[in-house]
Amino acid sequence: MNSLEIIKQAFYKQVGYKADVDTFLQKVAAWTQKEENKILQVRDTVFFLTLVDPETCQVSILNADTEDNLIENVQGAVNALKNEGLQKMVSYSNEPRYVEIAKKTGFPFKVSQGQGMSPNGMTPAYIFELDLQNDNS
Repeated sequence: MNSLEIIKQAFYKQVGYKADVDTFLQKVAAWTQKEENKILQVRDTVFFLTLVDPETCQVSILNADTEDNLIENVQGAVNALKNEGLQKMVSYSNEPRYVEIAKKTGFPFKVSQGQGMSPNGMTPAYIFELDLQNDNS
């Protein structure tokens, strides 16, 4: 699959077919025009990368792959970020299952929990941080 197909499939999986994917794709297109933003594809997972400072990358994920493959895809993305010389990776999710996925990657993610606003009110929010230059990462 190409990145566009992955984005569409993951979008529909997360928000449903009634949502307006075209508006979302327009926002993605505008987002990619900014120099600090990039898209990285590892198999059937798309990683939205935002350089928040010269050493730190914020990562958002849209996955159209299996959960087992997602673990390997995250490993691939981490290695790509390390190869770019970045020092730190940060990601956010309100999905508790990503805590287990982070553990299964074998990388020493620091996971902290707070709260975030969702359409259903306040929900748990997870912050994932990884020191990319740590010998264990």
